[in-house]
Amino acid sequence: MLGPWEYRELVRLHQKALLEEAERERLLRPLRRGWRRRLARLLLKLSAWLALEEAWRGKEAAHGG
Repeated sequence: MLGPWEYRELVRLHQKALLEEAERERLLRPLRRGWRRRLARLLLKLSAWLALEEAWRGKEAAHGG
């Protein structure tokens, strides 16, 4: 059984998590409109492509190519 201090700590951690989630949502809000959304999509595709390139280079290095 948890004491009163543990419950307060759990509530504090839960509130902190909710505030962090709200901050992420607030930061993402401008990306949902106009040119920012297109820029975000472009950057997402670019990061996926770069991740594939990095994985490909890792395979080449592993095979000695």
